[in-house]
Amino acid sequence: MKSARAGGHWLPAVFLMAVTVMASGCASLVEQIEPPQVELVGLQLLTTEMNRQSFRVSLDVTNPNPVPVPVDAINYEVALAGGSLAAGKTEEGFTLPANGTERIRLRLSTDLIGTLARLTQLLRGPNSTINYEISGSIAVPLMEPFPFSNSGEVAIAMP
Repeated sequence: MKSARAGGHWLPAVFLMAVTVMASGCASLVEQIEPPQVELVGLQLLTTEMNRQSFRVSLDVTNPNPVPVPVDAINYEVALAGGSLAAGKTEEGFTLPANGTERIRLRLSTDLIGTLARLTQLLRGPNSTINYEISGSIAVPLMEPFPFSNSGEVAIAMP
């Protein structure tokens, strides 16, 4: 009878030790995950109205890791030619393939009259590209969000 009781005391300790070892193993794996990179690769003006413009924005989200990375959401803010265009959050989660890139297409609407005037002015130039800045964070399960920031030049497709 004593041995059964003694064995009963060891079971919780063994379970606790196993959970601790597994958690520390997961923590070391999480620490090795490199942040995904986000690049704005496409901008299309869809509609223009008096007080509202609608855009399709294409983002390439690249996973530099040898394992797939599940993404709960991407929070973002996009600026064009130094002026804020829109901010938002992706509506659905997805999984980034190992060492791969996923193209995300977002529909943005803005009610900034100045945005349309700025785009029209820029498009009258010799080419139809515009400087952009994108920043935000990538939310992944069980980890702190990965911040990102990128800038460059992107072509604008007109309707």
